[in-house]
Amino acid sequence: MKQFNISLFLSSVILGLSFITGCLLIQKDFNTKKPIVTNEITKESKALMNIKETAEYLNLTEQQVKTIIGWENYILNVAHSYDGKMFPYIKIDNEIFVSRDELNEWIKESTLQRKEFKKDF
Repeated sequence: MKQFNISLFLSSVILGLSFITGCLLIQKDFNTKKPIVTNEITKESKALMNIKETAEYLNLTEQQVKTIIGWENYILNVAHSYDGKMFPYIKIDNEIFVSRDELNEWIKESTLQRKEFKKDF
C-alpha cells in the first residue's frame, strides 16, 4: 500500500477551497450588476416631438412655437407660396408633432435667412 502524503492532501484541499471561493465571489459580482442594454426611449432618440417638447428643445414657449407655425401658414395662404423651408410639423388628430431632424435643418435655414415672426398676422 502507498503511504498517505499529508502535504499533497492539504494542498489539494486548499486549492479546491480557493477555486470554490473564487467562483462564489464572481457569481455574486455578476448577480449584483444590472444589464447595460435597455429598451427605454429617451427624449433625444425620439424622431417626433410634441409641442411642449419642441418648445423646450427650442427654449421657447409653446405659444411662440404655435406663432411660428401660424405665421408661416398665414404667409402660405396669402401668397400661395413660401420662400424657404417651412416649420417641419405634422398633425395627427389635431395634435402637432415636429420632426427633430428636420427641425434642426429649419433652424439652420431660418437663422441664415434671419426670419422674423410676429404675434399678429
